[in-house]
Amino acid sequence: MDELRGNELKLAYWLNTNRDLIKKIGYGIFIFVNVIIWIPVLINVITYIVNYKATQFSYTSPTEVVINYDSLQAPVSIKTLDTGVTEKKTGIYDAYALVKNPNLYYAARFDYTFTVAGNTVTLTNGFALPEQEIYLVASGFASEGNITSSPTIKIENVSWQRIKGKRPEVEFLISDIDFGRIGLNSTVVEPEVTTDLTGASEVSTSAEDTSPFSGATGVPTSDTPSGTSSKSNANNEADIQLLTPDDVIEDAEDTPTPEALEYSRATANVFNNSALGFRSVYVIVILKDSTGNIQAIGQQILKDLNSFDEQQVLVSWDKKFAIDVKPEFLTFTDSYFEENLIYPGDE
Repeated sequence: MDELRGNELKLAYWLNTNRDLIKKIGYGIFIFVNVIIWIPVLINVITYIVNYKATQFSYTSPTEVVINYDSLQAPVSIKTLDTGVTEKKTGIYDAYALVKNPNLYYAARFDYTFTVAGNTVTLTNGFALPEQEIYLVASGFASEGNITSSPTIKIENVSWQRIKGKRPEVEFLISDIDFGRIGLNSTVVEPEVTTDLTGASEVSTSAEDTSPFSGATGVPTSDTPSGTSSKSNANNEADIQLLTPDDVIEDAEDTPTPEALEYSRATANVFNNSALGFRSVYVIVILKDSTGNIQAIGQQILKDLNSFDEQQVLVSWDKKFAIDVKPEFLTFTDSYFEENLIYPGDE
């Protein structure tokens, strides 16, 4: 005590007289620090206990977990970008529509109905993959006069498929593109321009057997069917009646001229460069002039195109086109539809 002077003596006196208060302050600081440390731990423990059953279920039965997508944005309707009518032969027309699925995570399957000059055709095989633009085609509309108005298309019975995961890789290679005017009773009547995938072109006048007709039946061996509606078809395709040049000859009052015995055709080979095969591949053939306008359109459905396999496409029109018309081949298949896929080993 003799050595304590001034402030030191006062501090010692205060500590001695407020010993209980100092203990309380120490306890408070200890409790505060422990609360800060242990509150997150307690929250995680409580959360685990509350969600224990759901956690165990997801571990033991992951395939049975049902995901609720009600909170996601509903798909937007299919949009029609363009429609048109082209002449297949005198008095017979093809209708087309370019539509788009604007959705990123939904594939669409639907029925669609074309109305042309008061005639309607309903098809049940429509589909559009996410953000895909696709042509819809219907053939065989008859009209005595020229059709100048655009067709109307109605899309209904739309079924949406929520896409989860990466799309299967799909690649089709088009080669041996060939277009020309053919005589039914002879060979090629004008040079044909052939283009392969490399972009090289050559003029051919070889007299091969260019008729696509088999025997005396007058039925094309490989052409796009033209359409009337049918929903009983197992493959959901239109039950379409074939229209051949014989129809023109039988209905003509006079002997047909040599020009009436000619038709135009576009051919190509389609190679499936994908790891999977497909039950149905839709090939749209569009004839465009030098300004990009569509002069004619046709469709052929390739059946059971296996992986790394090739099939030929042949689409014809019973009329002549200007010399500057060029064919364009577009391929579409529903790669998200399980029943359309052919896996290795499938028949």
